[in-house]
Amino acid sequence: MFNSDDAVEVRGKGKNVILVRKKTAPDDIHGMTASDAILAHTAGKTSHVAVVSRTLGKPVVVGKEIRIDEERKQFKVVDTDIVVRKGTIISVDGYTGNVYLGEIKTVKVDTGIRDTRDTDKSL
Repeated sequence: MFNSDDAVEVRGKGKNVILVRKKTAPDDIHGMTASDAILAHTAGKTSHVAVVSRTLGKPVVVGKEIRIDEERKQFKVVDTDIVVRKGTIISVDGYTGNVYLGEIKTVKVDTGIRDTRDTDKSL
């Protein structure tokens, strides 16, 4: 998904979601939370998206040589003919930073991070 609102909508249908963004902002938190993983072009290891995704226990890949066209909902891998459009299944490996066309077998890792969206945060 190329925007946070679409990521939330697709997650609501019970589907897996990878949020693909040029860069993220605090307003993207709902999409980041709804996503299984995040791919961001303009980011680094200590960027907003990297820190927030680690806090949420989500794999993140940043700084890849891709050109994201959020309006057309697609990205192109630089120096190749590969264009990935909305709806194309991709997989990301947050450990290696690799991005794959298609679905790869994954193993769910218990990070110890718990979902706190529905907890009472009052003092």
